[in-house]
Amino acid sequence: MDQRFPGLQQSMNEAIAHLERAIAVEDETGRWSRDFSSFRAGMADLIAVQAGVFSGETVDTQKLIDFRAGVVKLLRRNEDNLWSYLCDALDSALASAEDGWYEPSMCRSVIQILMDEYPGAAAIFEDEDREYVDEMDEFMRARGPLTEAILEEQIPRWVPESHWWWRHASWVPGE
Repeated sequence: MDQRFPGLQQSMNEAIAHLERAIAVEDETGRWSRDFSSFRAGMADLIAVQAGVFSGETVDTQKLIDFRAGVVKLLRRNEDNLWSYLCDALDSALASAEDGWYEPSMCRSVIQILMDEYPGAAAIFEDEDREYVDEMDEFMRARGPLTEAILEEQIPRWVPESHWWWRHASWVPGE
């Protein structure tokens, strides 16, 4: 079951728009507010971008480089939202017995895509963030054998083998 995406360029535009909208702003009373739902939408847009790149959709190489650099800049301005996203990803993994394995796998893939495909993004993840990701991985490895696996046809085609969490936590690359 492959999800359909709106197209690479449109997904890139939407990701930037969502991440810009998510940035915390100070109102006239001095209170800060942020838009976490826009941030989550921006993270979903990054999946759409990844799917578009995987499918071979063409976009100017420099545009893709500029897009990824723009995302990294926006992530730096969305540190609180990124932390909340990491917390939600772990919560999703914790709820996997009831809610399924798909959502935690998707969240974990977004995190890995940022670290692998977006130059400079890995540096945004502070030590505490990385510990949280490691904790999520440990939990997914432990919980995987107890959770219903995602059917192979439900795993998006763009998912690389290195994203072991999709193929169940008991699966180890190279075995």
